[in-house]
Amino acid sequence: MNKLLMVIFAAISEFLRSILVVGGAVGISMLMAKFLCNINPHDSYSWISGIWHGLFFIPNYARGLLSPEILYKALDYTTMYNVFWWILVGLQVPTILFLLIRVLIAPIIAAFIVASDN
Repeated sequence: MNKLLMVIFAAISEFLRSILVVGGAVGISMLMAKFLCNINPHDSYSWISGIWHGLFFIPNYARGLLSPEILYKALDYTTMYNVFWWILVGLQVPTILFLLIRVLIAPIIAAFIVASDN
């Protein structure tokens, strides 16, 4: 019983550490997005902006959750902007989800596997 409590405590502390790391990364990326990739709703954007806005999709989306005036995709854009934006978002979102699962869930599973071996 004592080992189980130690494993549970270790899993919880690892989970909280992971939350702080992910939260810090999201916070820093949101600040970078504010200064490097703020989307103006009155401008028209071309293909190169589609690449840039696609790279900053997740931070701009998180910023948009905090304020409805912040855009994660331009309102006025070319067809190639749309193509590049979707390519980068399509590559980025599954990768980020995989990394989040790996960082947040894997330590908990590993702690319980170690506990079951003892």
